[in-house]
Amino acid sequence: FQPNYDGSTEEPKQLPARLPFALLNGASGIAVGMATEIPSHNLREVADACVALIKNPKLSHEELLTLLPGPDYPGGGQIISSASDISDAYATGRGSLKVRARWVIEDLARGQWQLVVNELPPNVSSQKVLEEIEELTNPKVKAGKKALSLDQTQLKASILAVLDVVRDESGKENAVRLVFEPKTSRTLQQELITALLAHTSLETSAPINMTSVGIDGKPVQKSLRQMLLEWISFRQTTITR
Repeated sequence: FQPNYDGSTEEPKQLPARLPFALLNGASGIAVGMATEIPSHNLREVADACVALIKNPKLSHEELLTLLPGPDYPGGGQIISSASDISDAYATGRGSLKVRARWVIEDLARGQWQLVVNELPPNVSSQKVLEEIEELTNPKVKAGKKALSLDQTQLKASILAVLDVVRDESGKENAVRLVFEPKTSRTLQQELITALLAHTSLETSAPINMTSVGIDGKPVQKSLRQMLLEWISFRQTTITR
């Protein structure tokens, strides 16, 4: 045990984690001149990677990535970065991944259709997307200007040409359900999707910065392999004790 932050009580120096929770739950924070952004991961994949490393500590980086191919974000979304980008981020402990929402096209009566988003990228809420749409379709005059800029006017016209109504139907039945109705049934589906991805957070970058405090108590940027091996060594010590 050690004194806690203000010395009023004592707290354990370590807890016997049965899995590497820093990778499972992810972590995000900023401290004295250092930041961390560890994405969350799938429990089965992390456990499989640990088992494989215990059996063969010399497992190659490529073999490790076949077991743990990338982050698993709690809100869903699809990672559209290339496998080499993910590999580089895990090898160095730093990088950035492009994550895109997931959607379906729902066909309605009389040839009508609507776009329904049911998964969002990390740190993106339905509310944020609605606010961005409002800003695009009803822009405010910038400080110091008397009228909307040409860019604002053109962007507003291009969005209103493909989008009629947006509704947030999220609730108990659907954790995320953002409904976009096209201007007309003749609006091209890809045209609406492209406009939304280009101008809202339905496509965004998710940073990776695997800086963490290790067993030695020092904050260091670690690769995926280092994090797993360090946890395995910690776990073996825990079980031995």
